[in-house]
Amino acid sequence: MIVYKTLEETQLSSLYTAFSEAFAEYYVDIKLSFERFQTMLLRRGVDLRYSIGAFHQDMMVGFIICGIRRWKSALTGYDIGTGIIPEYQRQGISTEIMNRLFELLAANQINNFMLEVIKANKPALELYLKSGFEVSRSFSCYRRPQMDSPSAFAAKTAILESDLENLKWDTLTQFWDYLPSWQNSIDSLLATPTSFACIQAQSDHQTIGYGIIERVTGDIPQLAVQKDHRQRGVGMLIINELAKKSSSNKITCLNVDEQARMTNNFLIHRGFQHYADQFEMIRKLQ
Repeated sequence: MIVYKTLEETQLSSLYTAFSEAFAEYYVDIKLSFERFQTMLLRRGVDLRYSIGAFHQDMMVGFIICGIRRWKSALTGYDIGTGIIPEYQRQGISTEIMNRLFELLAANQINNFMLEVIKANKPALELYLKSGFEVSRSFSCYRRPQMDSPSAFAAKTAILESDLENLKWDTLTQFWDYLPSWQNSIDSLLATPTSFACIQAQSDHQTIGYGIIERVTGDIPQLAVQKDHRQRGVGMLIINELAKKSSSNKITCLNVDEQARMTNNFLIHRGFQHYADQFEMIRKLQ
């Protein structure tokens, strides 16, 4: 018999083992060390009181890991990861876990539940649509190997490194073409601030662009240039400086809104390969 329970009293090592088994053959490579797994959970706002595991004879065979934050002013749950280990798949466990989570979240006045799903993952996409989710946005994912980049020059532009906590977000958000996804949001970055390096480009002592990179993975969650200073080499200058701050052999830009055509075109023309697409989906609970 499968037993379902929340995970606040479950050892994180057991969740990590189940996560690793469930995602061993996933559409994209997400193999993580235990330390990277912990960082991912913190970054995405994990709350194990609202995360549910499926257990068979005390072994975790499935799970849904949930983060809780305010998203667009509404208290929202976020699917950090849902998985079933291979030998227990196609037994209705995913549906049962999700339905139990919806009841738990709704009972605690959480308004919405949000997730991202690889478009090529047809079984998961079909499950979410049947469960009442609606597509809110489409994302593109990019990567580029670490390499000697073409030199970039932007006239009268200075580069400086900044601490994440000291950024003037009221100014920087005005540079955005789209709202960053959950994992790339300001809240997510500030949850693990020492994991990131931040570069600002300045002209006449005014910030005209910035970028943030995760030091270990090479993930760039945010990159933006003030509209009046685009197509002048500032973006490439920032990327070159960010690359120096990461020990990874590749750089990635995940969850770039498909509607942000200028950003997508910029990445493609700077040597980034488009390798995956995702839907952002949301289900109302209240």
